Amino acid sequence: MSDSVNRSPSRISAYARHSRRIWFLKMILPAVALAILSSLFLFSRSITMDGAIPFAEVDIEDRLREPKMTDVRIATIAANGAAIDLTAATVVPKGKRRATAHTATGKITALSGDVTTITADTLAFNDAAQEAALTGGVQIDSVGYVMTTQALDVDIASAAATSRSKVQATGPLGDLTAGRMNVQQTDGKFLLVFNSGVRLLYTP
Repeated sequence: MSDSVNRSPSRISAYARHSRRIWFLKMILPAVALAILSSLFLFSRSITMDGAIPFAEVDIEDRLREPKMTDVRIATIAANGAAIDLTAATVVPKGKRRATAHTATGKITALSGDVTTITADTLAFNDAAQEAALTGGVQIDSVGYVMTTQALDVDIASAAATSRSKVQATGPLGDLTAGRMNVQQTDGKFLLVFNSGVRLLYTP
């Protein structure tokens, strides 16, 4: 009987120590978790741009040195009602009301619904004169003919296109070459005219 009485205080003391440990852990662990979270936010604010993508700075410097727009689309209506739609990979301003476009594609839709598409490596646009000069690998698809030339002038006001160099074409009549070519809208439809030494290889 005396042994059990002697052991009880030690058991009570052990239980008390265990309770204090539980209480201590309950208080300390949440505080540690909050400290870790706050340190994460503090570190996130101190992040520098030393590890930024290297080409981002190069792109910014390039834009500052030569301002330009990318993936440009311009749409307008000519005086005769033809719709003109132009897209370009890049457009670079060249002084007042002038610009140069690269990898350009133009689409002219007549009132009848006929479509003429034009692609070129470079397009120089003069907004004051409402003219566009296309150079470098110019291709024209109109009225069933596919034509290539080195230089083509487009009158925005009348939606007409005139070549400045030799033209090679393939169409319903066969293969032909000409010194000049003109595409214009007449009575709401596109009229294709070849001149200056036309040579036709007729295909029946």
